[in-house]
Amino acid sequence: MMSRGDHVEDDPDLSAYARTNRDDMYRLLTGEDPNSIKEMVRLLGGPKNVAGIVGRTRRTVERWVTEAGQKISKPRGDALQRLQQAAQHARSTRVGRQRAVENRRSALIRNHGARLVGTTTAGPIASGRSYTRRRHYPEPGMHVDVDTMNSTFDAYLQDGEDEAYATFCNGFGTAYEPTGHDPEEVDWLFTDLSGLDLGPDLTD
Repeated sequence: MMSRGDHVEDDPDLSAYARTNRDDMYRLLTGEDPNSIKEMVRLLGGPKNVAGIVGRTRRTVERWVTEAGQKISKPRGDALQRLQQAAQHARSTRVGRQRAVENRRSALIRNHGARLVGTTTAGPIASGRSYTRRRHYPEPGMHVDVDTMNSTFDAYLQDGEDEAYATFCNGFGTAYEPTGHDPEEVDWLFTDLSGLDLGPDLTD
């Protein structure tokens, strides 16, 4: 039986929740804000590549991401628009997604699972109805198993953030909640990922 105070929603629009959480799904998988200038430049292959995309010199692009005690300049106008459009396109390609998760952090999560920390609104789905409430995962966090994280990364590489979101919800529900797993249905719902952090689980 669901506890009092749960928000009940009939036929929750899982696709809409996935779209709403795209940027945060990217952040949880990569550890980076997809809308930051530094991350967009990284995603596009670095200052040399970006210079050709935005029509600026490599040195100009380097000033956008340099942090060594210098005031960081920011792209503006057409340069910013081109950078954002190119980064958004890269996120829609397998090559771009592969670059996004090519880091030590992602490899550690794949090999060891993850720790989920923070506050969110979430809950199970049963018979087409979701039951969500505020949930807190305090330090050191909840362990998310290797199988769930590998499946989530694989879904991201294949189809992007929306499919990764669905896979993460599905895996989380299957592993941690007795909701009667149906492989054709997401049986756990995170309505808002913005208050969560995910990192490698390096505990013994």
